Amino acid sequence: MEKLRSLWQDKKLKLHGTALKYRNHYEMKRLLDICYGKELVPHCKKLLMEHSLSSNILGTISIGLQSATAA
Repeated sequence: MEKLRSLWQDKKLKLHGTALKYRNHYEMKRLLDICYGKELVPHCKKLLMEHSLSSNILGTISIGLQSATAA
């Protein structure tokens, strides 16, 4: 959140479409207040430590994708 605020303050945050309203100081402050009010829960996955296992999984996924696109 602090990085978002910093980018906005330094005018390095590019806003497009429906986000254009956040160029307004009060709108951006309101958005940040809402975000800070939410409980953020990090989501972490266990890393695949064994190279051969990850290679087998990736190979299986790519074979499955090839089968699905060929059908």
